[in-house]
Amino acid sequence: MRTFDVRHEMIVGTQRFWQLIHHENEFIRSLYVDFLDFGYEILEENKETGIRRAYITPKVDAPKAIVRVMGDSISFTENGQLVEDPDDYRYEFTVVPNKFADKITISGAMRAHPISDDKCERCVTFNVSCTIFGIGKLLEGFIQKEIRRSYVESAAYTNTYLKKVESERADG
Repeated sequence: MRTFDVRHEMIVGTQRFWQLIHHENEFIRSLYVDFLDFGYEILEENKETGIRRAYITPKVDAPKAIVRVMGDSISFTENGQLVEDPDDYRYEFTVVPNKFADKITISGAMRAHPISDDKCERCVTFNVSCTIFGIGKLLEGFIQKEIRRSYVESAAYTNTYLKKVESERADG
């Protein structure tokens, strides 16, 4: 199993981060569909409980060994819940791949740590495990690499989006 963190500075405070990133579907659609060019469909959403389930089809360039086993299309269902605990506000998630769901486990939690009134650090901890004989470690490494790559890209996009929203709010 691999456990790793992905950290990025966001240009809004923690409360505003959660409000714009997890309570507004416009951002989620904009990030996944417009920017990342992923297939994205909300399967279930309950703002009262914080539960969201989404079916996601990312665009990835997998090594041939992985493509031979997994096929050339990868998709997954993300099952998440925003936990509004005042001492540990977080978004917890599990990822269920469309293939080998019994052999691939991905889970994690996103938190936003305050840096200042108008900045926070988004920290996402991931746990990735793959028990497919022959390619388990290769697949774990590939998943980690893809997560890191997409989160670097999404951090820059998120900050651009937040800057735009905050500017419109100040003007409006």
